[in-house]
Amino acid sequence: MVQIYMWAHFSCDRTKARRSLSRQQSVYSEPTSAGEKPVKNIKFAVLACGLLGLIACFLPMISMEGMKISFWDAHKAPDGVQVYLVMAGYALAAVMGALGAAKGMKRPQAIAAAIGFAFVIFKFRGGFFDLLKAAIGAKLMFVAAVVGVVVAVLAAAKPEEGQ
Repeated sequence: MVQIYMWAHFSCDRTKARRSLSRQQSVYSEPTSAGEKPVKNIKFAVLACGLLGLIACFLPMISMEGMKISFWDAHKAPDGVQVYLVMAGYALAAVMGALGAAKGMKRPQAIAAAIGFAFVIFKFRGGFFDLLKAAIGAKLMFVAAVVGVVVAVLAAAKPEEGQ
């Protein structure tokens, strides 16, 4: 009789644990009592990578013998339009991340952000990995472009539902 009571008690506890677990899981997968939906944070990563790339354009790219040259300093050169094109790639991604943060990241926005980051990588072509050997601005430009492509592709693979 003791065994039957223990089995029934154990079975009842297990059922309660399942109900409790299902309630805990539903908090994260369903709207809250106020009707709010959970936030997907990948859109903030897209925004952060775009902004990091833009900021990195103004940080020292070459630093030697007390002289510091940023990527932005190259806009005065005859081929200075390339600087604006790279910055436009980061700006496109940052704007798409901002729109995603404001209204929810949709697939077209994520694809546009991925194109912006991929365009930056394309503009540097063979010298892209040389950015890792340069000063902090170049390294941050590299990281922002690579991580940005990855998070934008992930955002495109799993976009937020329409709002």
